[in-house]
Amino acid sequence: GAAQGGFNAGKLSNLQIPLIDIKKQEETREYLDNISYETKTLTNLYQLKVKKLIKLKLSILKQKLNKAA
Repeated sequence: GAAQGGFNAGKLSNLQIPLIDIKKQEETREYLDNISYETKTLTNLYQLKVKKLIKLKLSILKQKLNKAA
């Protein structure tokens, strides 16, 4: 109580904290789980694309070097 002046156990016991009903909580969790899954999927896809682009770049550079030689 010393850290928060004027806010004591009496006021804390009267504090009302609204709770979201369980169905809404489950819907929100499912929604966030789906977003998380989609984000991970996109991250993996883009990482794969970057790796393929690097290989393509190296291949093109190699071809140009071979033609120049």
